[in-house]
Amino acid sequence: MRHLVIDQWSRRRGPLHAIPAGPKLGALFGTLAAISLSPILLPAAIILLALSYSKLPALAVLKRSAFVLPFAALLALADPARAATLLTKTYLSALAALLFAATTPLPAWTATLRRIGVPATLVSTIEFVYRYLFVLAEEAHSITTAARARGGFRFTAAAGAIAVLFARSWHRAESVHQAMLARGYQAS
Repeated sequence: MRHLVIDQWSRRRGPLHAIPAGPKLGALFGTLAAISLSPILLPAAIILLALSYSKLPALAVLKRSAFVLPFAALLALADPARAATLLTKTYLSALAALLFAATTPLPAWTATLRRIGVPATLVSTIEFVYRYLFVLAEEAHSITTAARARGGFRFTAAAGAIAVLFARSWHRAESVHQAMLARGYQAS
């Protein structure tokens, strides 16, 4: 199974990767609070400094953070006076979260969440969603490869392809879950 690039980045070695998950999680929460409560310039400078220090491909990280902008743009339409601020703060929040995820392996930060008393059900749900992203990415890759083999991907077929993607990935996730149960897995 191919791994998501963020998971690959999280397993690299770099200055931010060497910092334990607990302090990075605290810094993430502090940065998110600063983004929401203070002028944008200071948190933006801190995040960009951390990105330059991280040894990650900066342009790729900046591009992946922009994934949230279409969703924020819909909200920004409801309040055009604050649209620029909303889009900027949303982007910076996504960038901070991505930087954290790209420098901290999932097991390290979910263990930290458990240690600080986050309910086990919430942590298990986070782990499940994260694993489901791998299944979803694998199925999306299979579908796009098949579409390219048939001569391209038409926009009119996109809705059907998305439905098939979710159905196939749901079936595969269910199969993985059943296999885990058969091997004695018990949620913590």
